[in-house]
Amino acid sequence: MVPSLLIGHGSPFLAVQQNEYSHFLSELGKRFNPKAFVIFSAHWESEILSLT
Repeated sequence: MVPSLLIGHGSPFLAVQQNEYSHFLSELGKRFNPKAFVIFSAHWESEILSLT
């Protein structure tokens, strides 16, 4: 299994707030060089499940 990381999107205000969680995400982005992203969303409905 490849290393993986699950991060919840949290509050939309994370884009503009400075707090412990936003700082963690900023530092995480400096430490990792991902080869791919997989995004799951419960905010999209379709008759056919697909990955794009």
